[in-house]
Amino acid sequence: MFLKADESVCLVALSNSYDHYCAIGRKLGVNVAKAKERGTWLHIDGYLSPYDWCNIDNATDPNAFVASSALEHKEKDLKMLFVRIRDFVTQASTPACIAIDDVSSLTAQYGECLVLNFLRYCRYLALETNSTLVVLNHADTDKNFLTASLVDLSTFVYSVRGLESGYCKDIHGSVTQSRRIFSVDDIKHANTPSTFQYKLVEHGLRRIHGGIDA
Repeated sequence: MFLKADESVCLVALSNSYDHYCAIGRKLGVNVAKAKERGTWLHIDGYLSPYDWCNIDNATDPNAFVASSALEHKEKDLKMLFVRIRDFVTQASTPACIAIDDVSSLTAQYGECLVLNFLRYCRYLALETNSTLVVLNHADTDKNFLTASLVDLSTFVYSVRGLESGYCKDIHGSVTQSRRIFSVDDIKHANTPSTFQYKLVEHGLRRIHGGIDA
């Protein structure tokens, strides 16, 4: 979506391979490999090389991100990751999208407090450069510290859930969307959370609202 809008993309990939994102791009009509060659897509691979995050000299892939195991070095790891993101975003000729898929993998390695500090830096960078920060998080419940903190940092919140009734061939789940209010000026744009059901299709999803396909 962001590539179609002629924006740069910095993806911190922690849960899926590069080929996975290329396949999704093809379904959406976007050539991720071409974007990477042009320099408008930075792929930081924390999936195939989960413990090769920051040590660029020893990494087999220059875009791998090498994670330290020692506790005293973990904050430095995230700082080095942020510097790589910052350099890409500030050198991009267009606004950028910083995407993290997904942040629960980071918290498993670094803990919630360090990761939230890292995300605050990324959010400030996005605001300063007219860019966008997209964070994916997997959780069993909305009522945990990390999820609540992510919501507090967000402008738009999208919660995706499976059907409570179980499997259904025609409906795969529901999406609840809401907008946060940060100032008095935001009140006029505020709306109550809305929920729609969806079905996954070949090139995206089909929105099902009020029993009618959209």
